[in-house]
Amino acid sequence: MNTFSEVSCKVLNNYLREIETKKLDVSLFLTDCEHDLDYLKNKNNRISWDCFVLLLDNLCNRLNYDYQDIRQIGKNSINAPFMKPFFAVARGLYTLPEMFYWLHGDKSNKMVTYLFSCVDISCSFDSNNNFTVNFTLEKGYKNCDAFYWSSLGLMEAIPLIYGVKALNIEMTIDDTHATYRCQVPNVGGLFSRIRRFIMAPFIMTQTTTELQNAHNELYLKNEKLIEDNRKLVETQRRLAISNVEALNASKAKSRFVAKVSHELRTPLNGILGMNQILLESGLNDVQSEYCKTIDASSETLLVLLNDLLDLGQIEAGEVKLNQTEFTLQQLLKPIESIFNLRAKSQNLEFETYIVNDYINDFVFIGDFARINQVLNNLLSNAFKYTTQGLVYFNIAYTHGQLVFNIKDSGVGISEEDQKIIFEPFKQVNPDKDGVGLGLSIVHNLLELMDGHIQIDSEVNKGTLIVITLPIEHIRNNEVTVSNTPETHKVWKKLNILLVEDNDVNQLIARKFLTTEGHHVNCVVNGLEAVEASKNNQYDLILMDINMPVMDGIEATTLIRKQFDCMQLPIIALTASASTSNIEHYKDIGMNDTLSKPLRKERLVQALRQFQIL
Repeated sequence: MNTFSEVSCKVLNNYLREIETKKLDVSLFLTDCEHDLDYLKNKNNRISWDCFVLLLDNLCNRLNYDYQDIRQIGKNSINAPFMKPFFAVARGLYTLPEMFYWLHGDKSNKMVTYLFSCVDISCSFDSNNNFTVNFTLEKGYKNCDAFYWSSLGLMEAIPLIYGVKALNIEMTIDDTHATYRCQVPNVGGLFSRIRRFIMAPFIMTQTTTELQNAHNELYLKNEKLIEDNRKLVETQRRLAISNVEALNASKAKSRFVAKVSHELRTPLNGILGMNQILLESGLNDVQSEYCKTIDASSETLLVLLNDLLDLGQIEAGEVKLNQTEFTLQQLLKPIESIFNLRAKSQNLEFETYIVNDYINDFVFIGDFARINQVLNNLLSNAFKYTTQGLVYFNIAYTHGQLVFNIKDSGVGISEEDQKIIFEPFKQVNPDKDGVGLGLSIVHNLLELMDGHIQIDSEVNKGTLIVITLPIEHIRNNEVTVSNTPETHKVWKKLNILLVEDNDVNQLIARKFLTTEGHHVNCVVNGLEAVEASKNNQYDLILMDINMPVMDGIEATTLIRKQFDCMQLPIIALTASASTSNIEHYKDIGMNDTLSKPLRKERLVQALRQFQIL
């Protein structure tokens, strides 16, 4: 038998005495018990906890004792012969709280350990003599309410020895646990006070020793904490250095990506520009098809460059939002223009819809360029992965949020792939063009704008993307829309100064402009541009940014000292058309910015605002 699961037969004395006193059938008490009566009467013997619980169950179920009866047996335990002399001495030397604490100490108490090896009994006092006793069974042992009621009776009996009325003891029983709470008066006589007076020096010595040991232990722990703190400070210092190095590396990477992107845009501008000129030169069908293939491949390369640049800026924390006013028509019109053509080329249906008609009168305030970038990226993906059927796009405004729905009937995205599609360089379908940056950039930009994206997709059944974007609006009652088609408008021919140091870029821009009927004068650096603006009358300047001798920023600053934005508009031409750069160009006095590679359609559209007769 496991020593720690046993109960001393001494605890059965009161129960057996009660049965004998009332002349009850003891055989009922022993039903199913593995021990006989002689064994149980021997105080030196021990029984298992399960056997003890069985005997108490027999007492209740077979001898018809209820818990109040068992409680009374517990009270009667103080009448046991060996208890009387014990309590006679205890009453003179110990106070009632001390007696409670001695009888109900923790398992280090030898008597408790001997009587109930598998029961953990602990107690505590507070400053008001509120006393709490906890009976906790070890894990795996059956709960026994009869045992707890018997213990309650014993606790109620102890005060009677001191002439104190029975205490009001509250008992709560939980699984494997019982708790008793009461308030114990500080009852003690003369001998009790003498004992405490005599024992005071010993107690003080013991307390001093305990305090010294606690102080030594605290000192050692403090020394360890100081050492741990020193290590922590050193670790934090190394982490700070590593963080700075990582930040510098990230910035260096971003600068490298921006530099490479800029350098690649220059030859790419030549490829796209000359190819576009070639397409307008009267080619046959086969030649036109070849040129269109070049154009499509170049556009794919341009998208990749833009994604790499955006990712570098996002990782470096250099992306800043540019809040501007815009209408939904301004947002929807270029989307319809671009993707209607793409739908036609892919033989797909493309539907756009504004859910709430009244929001056409709203002017929204947000980063128009970034919102447009997000929508274009997601719509491009929808068309990329849809070979038949439709792509559907609608806009709604509810509870202060713009809600965009993009739905397609394409290949869909599996649940597993939906977990990774927002990670950089994760591409679900490697057969398609791209390197898997688009959705990562979309996710980061939406986070920057406090937006949210949700994807509902099933393989081979299509995808629904829902974007919610918190955005402010004002009602716009002053919007006037011209009913005159652009094809019927008369546009002014401009006298333009083109400032561009690269021969190929200069050739392309000149060709685009002259085919639109504009007169073009070219110079190769900012210094020449400043002199030309003084000596000639121009309607507009197209200003490259990076040039030898004097760059476009310095040249614009000097020109603005002579002419304001209305007198002489300046449009920047740059391969670094980031949001922060565009803001900077605007601050120094540039009217607009065109990014390279330069497309004829964008150039013509930018000039329209300065051509109105």
